[in-house]
Amino acid sequence: MNSGQQGSKCEKCGRVNPCTHYTFYFGNGRRVAGDVLTKNYQVTIAGSRAAGICDACFWRSAIFHPMPWLLLLTPFIVFFSQSINYAQVPLGRVLFLTLAMYAIYYLFSAHSKYHLLEFWYGAGSRQAMKVYKRILTGRGYNMFWTPGVYEKITARK
Repeated sequence: MNSGQQGSKCEKCGRVNPCTHYTFYFGNGRRVAGDVLTKNYQVTIAGSRAAGICDACFWRSAIFHPMPWLLLLTPFIVFFSQSINYAQVPLGRVLFLTLAMYAIYYLFSAHSKYHLLEFWYGAGSRQAMKVYKRILTGRGYNMFWTPGVYEKITARK
């Protein structure tokens, strides 16, 4: 989560820029049951950590994540796939199929850590995780969560 802007050193790149502090959560987990499609984990949440991340590192995380590109390219993918069958593709058909694809993306991502909008809301937290992951893994922690995923985990208990 954001706790405001400060003129400090970015913990990711080391530059002195205005930084926003992003929180992530860490703990331990092990798989206890489930098949290939259903994975159940026993999770112990150990705590949270925050890191000051500058805007450049935040945007780098958001831009290089595959989800926004998938969302942007979907209309072109639909148009191209429809143009194979039709000489002139009706705009309404492209819009309808694009919205249908967005609905499919949303439904498949609804209960996963790769939720459709988690790429945006979790971008700063993912960068904060990269800063501390090696240290925390060395201390025996093996699972890391953005605030959005953490809320889903704690809501199920």
